[in-house]
Amino acid sequence: MEKSLPIKTPIGVFENYRDGIILKSIEWKHPQMIFYCNISSHAIKNDKNIKLNKEYNFKIIFEDVISLFYAEYDTYEAIYPGRKGLKKYGYAKSKVSESIFEMIENSNYIKVLPVRNEYAGKVNHYCLTTYDDVFNIIAKSYKIEP
Repeated sequence: MEKSLPIKTPIGVFENYRDGIILKSIEWKHPQMIFYCNISSHAIKNDKNIKLNKEYNFKIIFEDVISLFYAEYDTYEAIYPGRKGLKKYGYAKSKVSESIFEMIENSNYIKVLPVRNEYAGKVNHYCLTTYDDVFNIIAKSYKIEP
């Protein structure tokens, strides 16, 4: 069964707030994908060094991206396992998640994706929810930079 695991970033774990991350831009340098983002301190959990009413600019760099599923937030919320045609292929939903940036353990997305041999067993499923967009990314790794 799939399980959403919040990712601890250098500034803390991102709470599950729809308006937590504002996506400024995306840069695609195949096979790398860079998300330029902004997050408010109210959406960061468990970090005592966070100052209130502060915003943080950062980028998330995904390496060796082999698949990307994107949907507008409200459309994504309408996708759920059990819906006609999605019984087997639904995605983990943000409303049952603890964070707006997480790794999906035991991912159904990876199970049904015909991954090339060189990537088999070497990729992870990441879910990034920004203000009005949800991205499911299959990549080897990620890193966060200021």
